[in-house]
Amino acid sequence: MVIREFFPGTAAVANDSFLELQMYSPGQQFVNGHHIHVYPPGSGSAAVFTFSSMPILVNGGSQRTVLARGSAGPPGDFTENLDGMGSPFSPTGGAICFVSADVFGAIDCVEWGTGNTTVDAGTPVLPAGIPDGSSIERSIERGCSTLLDTPDDTDDSAADFAQLATPTPRANATAPTEHACPNTTLTKTPKKRTTKRLARFAFTATQGVDEFQCKLDNAPFKDCDSPFTKRVKRGKHRFRVKAEGDSSPASYSWKVVRKG
Repeated sequence: MVIREFFPGTAAVANDSFLELQMYSPGQQFVNGHHIHVYPPGSGSAAVFTFSSMPILVNGGSQRTVLARGSAGPPGDFTENLDGMGSPFSPTGGAICFVSADVFGAIDCVEWGTGNTTVDAGTPVLPAGIPDGSSIERSIERGCSTLLDTPDDTDDSAADFAQLATPTPRANATAPTEHACPNTTLTKTPKKRTTKRLARFAFTATQGVDEFQCKLDNAPFKDCDSPFTKRVKRGKHRFRVKAEGDSSPASYSWKVVRKG
């Protein structure tokens, strides 16, 4: 379960704040007994809310989202729980965490502005703080617009979250639309053992993605197109290619030998 979006509320309506949690798979919405910790800017201990009355629904897409809000926040959620947790949240800095239990620590956190010295969630988002009326939203790789997986969480707020977003809360009863990440496939390769020094690769990807990066041996990934052709030296080689949004590159190894 990760933080999908956080909105600290506006200066005019402090209690319209919300926190949206999103799960990796349907049927994972079991948050009773878990906590939300809200930290002030700079230093200081957290205000704590404990989930205690979340209803358990049938296993379905609606169980993928938990929208927690202040009393003036968006409708459609199951609980009002952000009032009294330091609201209005300080737009200049602070942190918020979803916590399984005190003994296990945080599952996911985001810091903003000046951050909080108690929380170790990497570089805070937006050094100047969150502008009034804006939210911070989790960054999902292009091509996987709402799919959550382990690589999405780098334990660094500035990398995990977009710099700014327009608040877009999703009610618990609204299932998120999932899009599978692209899968890269090699359609043409050299022979595993060959005398030809000119290597030629062709590749494709699902989800209609047509932007690729290639890596040959120890060189870094660079933008490339299919087909990819490169003259190589004799010896062992490895080619990797990934479509934009694909976290698992397709890989191929081969060896160029002398004739005869």
